Amino acid sequence: MLGGLSVRIENLPLFPLRMVLFPGMMLPLHIFEERYRQMIQDCLVEAPRFGVALITEGNEVGGPAKVREVGAVARIINVGKYPGGEMDIMCVGLQRFRILDFNTDKPYLRASVETFADAPQSQTDLEHRVRAVRALLRTYLDRRGATGESIPELPEEAEALSYVPGVLDLPLDQKQRFIETDSTSARLDQIARLLQHELGLMDQLGPTRPMHGYRRISPN
Repeated sequence: MLGGLSVRIENLPLFPLRMVLFPGMMLPLHIFEERYRQMIQDCLVEAPRFGVALITEGNEVGGPAKVREVGAVARIINVGKYPGGEMDIMCVGLQRFRILDFNTDKPYLRASVETFADAPQSQTDLEHRVRAVRALLRTYLDRRGATGESIPELPEEAEALSYVPGVLDLPLDQKQRFIETDSTSARLDQIARLLQHELGLMDQLGPTRPMHGYRRISPN
């Protein structure tokens, strides 16, 4: 399971980005702005994690930014440092969280957050949905001409599979709705409808329709 029990985290450093981080999703970042260099250094000393939240107003670089209420914790798993202080870091998405309040006493934004997991669901229903979504994804990838090593390894566990939209080329608002949904089965149903829609468009327009990107989701 990628979710887990609800936990309150005080003063979690926040990285406002124009992207949506999903649990299990790999996230490479180049850290160059001074406040975020300090943030990562603080994380490495205190706890190697920070929160990623989608920007609603403002920019990633420069002044303050407003963010959506729901985001995901990112765990730092690798850091490469440059002589001038810039860094390349690799992270993986962990639990989703809801922001409770903000703390602005540092150059970077921090927040008190509460993680949340999906509501309990019938394993039988989930297994049925997993089979359906995996079959649709294989058909979709086959129709896009993916062969051999280019075919991704699809998650078998229901919750991990339900986070596949995190690595598809979808509008940010649509991705945000996925991570705000607290039901694995509901996300799988949404994915099935999305893929059925895409396959229908392929039937109408032919195989030249641009392929949505797909990158590996980590089960960690």
